This record gives sequence, structure tokens and C-alpha cells, in this order.
Amino acid sequence: MKFVWTIALLLVLGALFLLLQPEAPSRMNTDARAQEEALLASAATGVEATATVPVTPSNETESAPQVKDVAQALSDELAASSAARGGAQSASETDSIANQARTPLTNLSLGAPGAIAEGKMRVVPSRFESLADGTIIADDVWKITGKGTIDDPYCVSWEFLASAADTYTPRVQDYGFPERILLLHGKHLRVAGYLAFPLVAPTSSECLVMLNQWDGCCIGVPPTPYDAVEVQLQSAIPRSQRHAMAYGSIEGVFEVEPYIVDGWLVGLYMLKHSLVEQGL
Repeated sequence: MKFVWTIALLLVLGALFLLLQPEAPSRMNTDARAQEEALLASAATGVEATATVPVTPSNETESAPQVKDVAQALSDELAASSAARGGAQSASETDSIANQARTPLTNLSLGAPGAIAEGKMRVVPSRFESLADGTIIADDVWKITGKGTIDDPYCVSWEFLASAADTYTPRVQDYGFPERILLLHGKHLRVAGYLAFPLVAPTSSECLVMLNQWDGCCIGVPPTPYDAVEVQLQSAIPRSQRHAMAYGSIEGVFEVEPYIVDGWLVGLYMLKHSLVEQGL
């Protein structure tokens, strides 16, 4: 019996100890007390107290920069390659063009490829001007020499032809095609570049003329539709002769004929009734 009373007494003493112990300050009570003191202080000074809320630093990173347009990247690459081979206009040439007197041209005969009627091409207007020597300046930048005839064919740079990539990308439904290149359609054009013939045919009446050297398989830079022209020759070239022709100039009737497969542009330019002149 004494044992039971002893346990009961200990329990009562423990309860009294807990009741009489001062309350430990909690974080919530501390914050409330601090706000109360701030309010009292603001009341004394006449300034409204504002509660501050700590801001947790965000771990989010800035969004990645946008990827450069494929067509623009291709144009930049082609321009750099052309410049490395001396095909691009230098800054001094551009300045020289800008300082020369120019006459607006409004009576030029522009070509009309069938792709326009088929809805595969939309014309992007260009501005044409003439220098005193007859050189045509397109859109303040591009130089076109010659008259587009069989005796005096047009001559342009690969950079000029490749500029179509800035606006013409059928894969993403961009069908804008520069009017300055349509000036060449149906006219005689002379272009110089690396040549590639079919590998196994005993004779060939077709070839590619390209900005970059390519062996048709593994060596060199494969062409794109913007930096290569499909050539139809007036007469076939035997295998023994064509293997010695790595570079040359070709003259023929230039046509813009986009060849699109499942939305992808496979071919764009052609030269018909062409003659090749070996170079290098």
C-alpha cells in the first residue's frame, strides 16, 4: 500500500513541476514579440512598420540562348568558305560600290519558274541599280556582271547563289525566293567551281559544279542545294577525260528548279545546254 502511495506522490510532484516551469520562447512567439515591438516603435515615431518576408534564392537558370536559324547558319558557312577561297566580296569592294554613282533599274526581265505557279515559291522583291560600267548592283550588296546573253553571260559569286538560303527553306514552309536570283532564270550564266561526274558511267552528259571540292563519296564537303548547280552538257564527256577535270568554268542557260521530296529541298539550280571549260 505504501508503494502505491509513493508512486502517486511522485506523479503529483512531477505534474506540479511541469506546471510551474516557465514557458520556453518559441520561434513563433519570438517573431510575434518582435512584430509587436516594431509596431510600438512605429507608433512612437509615426512611421508604418512593414513585415519583411525572406526570399528564398531560386535555383532556376536562365533559358538557353536560341539556336541560330539553320538557313542563316548555312549561309554564314557558305560565305566563310567562299571568302576563304577568295570568292566573297572584300570590304573595300563593298565600300567602292557604295561610293559609286548608281542608276535605278526598273526594266529588267525577270524569270518566272514554274515553282511560283505551283505554290512552291514566293517572290521576295529586290532593288536593282546600275553602275557606270553596266554592272548590276542588287539590294545594295550583290554584284552581277554581264548581260545574260550567250556572248556576254551573267557572272555571279557562289555567295550570291547561296543567299537564297536566307529566305527559301521549304522544310519549314518558308518559300520566299529572292527576286535578284530570278533575274538569272532563263539567261546565260557562267559559273566556276569544282566538278563531280557520275562514278561508273562510261560517258556522262551530266555533272555537278560546286562551291566545295567533293569526290562524290567520302572526300571533301558534300554540296547543298544552295551551293551546287546540276549541269546538263551539250555533249557527253568520256570517262578518261572527265577524271582529269577537277575544276572548271561552265556556261549554260540557268534555271531555278526546286526539287522537293517530302518537304526537303534536294536540288535548286540547273544549267542546261552547257559547255565546260577545264581549269586548274
